[in-house]
Amino acid sequence: MVLGVTAPPVTVRGVQLNRGEAMTAVLGLAVGAFVGVAFDEHTVRPPAHADGLWILLVVVVSAPHTMIRGILRGAGALLLGVLAFFAGRQIRLMLAPAWGFPPRVHAVDLAFWCLVGFIAGVFLGVIAC
Repeated sequence: MVLGVTAPPVTVRGVQLNRGEAMTAVLGLAVGAFVGVAFDEHTVRPPAHADGLWILLVVVVSAPHTMIRGILRGAGALLLGVLAFFAGRQIRLMLAPAWGFPPRVHAVDLAFWCLVGFIAGVFLGVIAC
């Protein structure tokens, strides 16, 4: 990459996407994967069971923006985080099963937590803006 030259924003169906949206996706996936893997690990279990990481994620991605962009970023980050959580937990349970739980995700659980993540992202996105 040449110093001083930035890539122009990408337009998808009339919505401009820039590096901020990409970082929102990366942060959402990173937090979700960390919490999913750490969920059954005793050494890092307390942060995995706290809501602080999720709230911090939404505040970081949506704070300095307009309300609609904050809502979209907050909801998108939590939605991706939920998906990454379930994927990370699946990988963790396949590598080392904990307490005999089978490594499977039920579609109803996934849909429920995606809905909760989306709604929480909308509300926290409004508050963070």
